[in-house]
Amino acid sequence: MIARNVLLGTALAFSVTLLAQSSGIRFIFPEFTKVYSGKSMWKSYQFGMGYDHDFNDRISMGLDAVIDLGRVTESDSRPFEVPYAGLTAEYISTDRFIAFTYRTAYSFSDNSEASLYVGSYFGVRAFTQKMDLIYVTDPTGFSYGNGPFPQQEEAKKTLLPIGLRLGFRGSLEGGFADLYTQLGYTIGGGESVFTQPYFKGDGFDLSTMSFTLGLAYGFGW
Repeated sequence: MIARNVLLGTALAFSVTLLAQSSGIRFIFPEFTKVYSGKSMWKSYQFGMGYDHDFNDRISMGLDAVIDLGRVTESDSRPFEVPYAGLTAEYISTDRFIAFTYRTAYSFSDNSEASLYVGSYFGVRAFTQKMDLIYVTDPTGFSYGNGPFPQQEEAKKTLLPIGLRLGFRGSLEGGFADLYTQLGYTIGGGESVFTQPYFKGDGFDLSTMSFTLGLAYGFGW
C-alpha cells in the first residue's frame, strides 16, 4: 500500500512537472556579432531560427542556428590594398559564416511572465573568407601579372564562442520576444584564416572576444 502511494505520488508530481514545461520556436533577426578584431560588428548582421524549452518556472535552455548575411554597407564592399614584397594588390574580400549555439538561462522571476535572465552559451561557428584579386601595381608605376598574389583564395576555420548571456524574455506561451546580449571568449580567434603573410591585419585577424547583441520573436505552447 505504501509503495503504491509513493508510486502514485511520484507519477502525479511528474505529470505536474510536464504540464509546467513550455516550448517555443523563435525567429532571430537581427543579430550582430563581433567577427574581426579590427572591424566594427555593426557592418554585418545575421538571422536564424531557434528552439526554447522551459524546464520549470526558472530554468530554460535553447538551441539556435544563424547565418551571416554578409557585408551590408557600401564601404565594406570596396576593394582594399594588400602590400607585400614592394608590390600592392587590390582585393575584394567576402566572408560568411553559419553558427550553432546551445544556451541556458536562469530567470530572476517566474518565466511564465516577462523576466530578466542570465545564463551561459557555447557555440560552433563555421567561418569562410574569400579573396578576389583585381590587379597588382608596382610603386614605380609598372604593373605586371599577379606577382606573388593568388588570383583567388578561400580559407575556412571553425571557431568556438563561449561565455555568459543576459537577456529579457517574455513568456513562451503565445507570442514572445527576447532581447539579449552575449559576452565571452572565442576559441580559435586572434589570427587570420589564411596562411599567407600578406593576408593579416584588421581585415583578416578574427576577434578573440565573443560579443553578440540580438533580438528574437517567437511563439510557444
